[in-house]
Amino acid sequence: MYLAEMRINNFRSCADCMVEFSPFVTVLVGENGSGKSNIIDSIRLAVPPVSGRRFSYLDERRDLTFGSQPNTTISIQHKFLDLTEFEKSIYMEKIADQTGSLIYNVDFDTREG
Repeated sequence: MYLAEMRINNFRSCADCMVEFSPFVTVLVGENGSGKSNIIDSIRLAVPPVSGRRFSYLDERRDLTFGSQPNTTISIQHKFLDLTEFEKSIYMEKIADQTGSLIYNVDFDTREG
């Protein structure tokens, strides 16, 4: 299984972004401040935390939308391909399409209160 595609909406500088990943190696290249770290951080939001860092993004004192409209929803979708039969059995409830691809959606509501 590998992360093949990621769609990001309203997360930091990624207002509407789609990233395709290679099954082997993907390299993010860009100027400082172009959003490379935001792409990496959006991956972290949808995978189990190793260090606990994931939860710091969900602190209500942080502005994850970086100045977007108030009450904006942050949306991140990950598409995983090439699941083994074992992985399909584990994630069966979450498989969203007929090809056996795993689609994982994460939405964060930024409304106050």
